[in-house]
Amino acid sequence: MSATTPERLAYMANQIATNLALTDDPVAATAEHIHSFWTRAMQRTLIGEALDRLGPVARAAMAQLGETAPGEHQVRATDPAHQGSDAG
Repeated sequence: MSATTPERLAYMANQIATNLALTDDPVAATAEHIHSFWTRAMQRTLIGEALDRLGPVARAAMAQLGETAPGEHQVRATDPAHQGSDAG
């Protein structure tokens, strides 16, 4: 199964929500993770083809992402100022 199939994306989004369930705001944490690490194409596929497969937290996170202005995705994931750097 390809990593970009709607079923796989729904599974991944639900796993992220589960892993972040104990944070102060699981919906916001899930939305932030998906915004930071998923491409816009992955997000569009999930919203367009797999929303019915999402649990309540992942579904709310995707709704929250839909309400925010589109911005640069994956910036924090690749920004050494945010993630640190392994360069000596």
